[in-house]
Amino acid sequence: MRSALDGLKLAALILLFPGPAEAQGTWPRDPRVDAIMTGAIAADQPGASVVVIWNGRVVHGAAYGLADVATGRPNRTSSTFHMASMGKQFTALALLMLRDEGKLSLDDPIGKHFPELARFGPELTVRQLLHHTSGIPDYYDDSTGYRRLLEIAPEPDNIDIVKLLAAWGEAKPAGTAFSYSNAGYDLLGSLVEKLSGMSLDQFLRQRVFGPAGMSSSFSLPNAARFADSSRSRGYDLTAGRWVANDVDPLDRLVGSGSVYSSVEDLYRYDQALYGDRLVKQSELREMYQAIRLKDGTVVPYGFGWRRAEKGGISFVEHGGAWEGYLSHMIRVPDKHFSIFVLANRTDISPDDLAGAIFDVFLPQLR
Repeated sequence: MRSALDGLKLAALILLFPGPAEAQGTWPRDPRVDAIMTGAIAADQPGASVVVIWNGRVVHGAAYGLADVATGRPNRTSSTFHMASMGKQFTALALLMLRDEGKLSLDDPIGKHFPELARFGPELTVRQLLHHTSGIPDYYDDSTGYRRLLEIAPEPDNIDIVKLLAAWGEAKPAGTAFSYSNAGYDLLGSLVEKLSGMSLDQFLRQRVFGPAGMSSSFSLPNAARFADSSRSRGYDLTAGRWVANDVDPLDRLVGSGSVYSSVEDLYRYDQALYGDRLVKQSELREMYQAIRLKDGTVVPYGFGWRRAEKGGISFVEHGGAWEGYLSHMIRVPDKHFSIFVLANRTDISPDDLAGAIFDVFLPQLR
């Protein structure tokens, strides 16, 4: 339970590091970005929220379309969306924080912390899980693993995935190939919870969301998802109709993508990453570092971030897709430039939209 002192500390942090605006319509808007977004989203459809940040200031912030089709409630910059796999970076941040406390090494075999997983051998490490090079089977993509997981529990949690992996599936040789694995990041979420003695939601609220002033962000499972009047519902376009899709049997799993946030909160998060408030800058650079496989092949993926380059500008990015939500972010740390796109529909491409927005500002970033 949060104490009165904790509440005062959080309030002070929000005052010290405020977003440039709280209410819809008070952020500046760039007509070039508006044209990109309104070209993809009609006002009477589910839509998206967007923020573009440069040198600590919002240069464009706006919301488009509907948060709830049934009620006609519009999206706002304060609306919360499921970030899906964009949330992997928070799991990685949590593990770096726990490493700083001496609770693990990234080169620990996963069997050191979960003896029931020692069958995967000493070469399968925390670092390889972060890099998606662990080789463990992924029940998200394997129908047998998915079925067996739901046989353990109809709404499994992270204890259940450890039970599943203790008995199901054979791992490929660790460190030899990049294979994007949601199961691997769920296992990392399990590790955060075991080492911290908290749920991932509690840990992130205390160590990330609170210090960054992200007052509306949370991780599932959390009743705030349904109680939050600002939540954007996720939608699929099915046979010409918008069908709500924001509940899944795997929603109690955390680590691979369980975070809800708003672009207002993500503005605050982006600014917090420029100092040492969350992790040291050297650790953030470590999160961005590309993988080198055992055969020497370099894969441009760090800890929950992909490395990329366009027009001579290097940046990091990540997207997400879950239920009726899509997301994408681009961050150019040395230019203090970032784009966040959160969408509550699955028939558009947030990575293409973010890329088009990036192109608008690229000449000035060079």
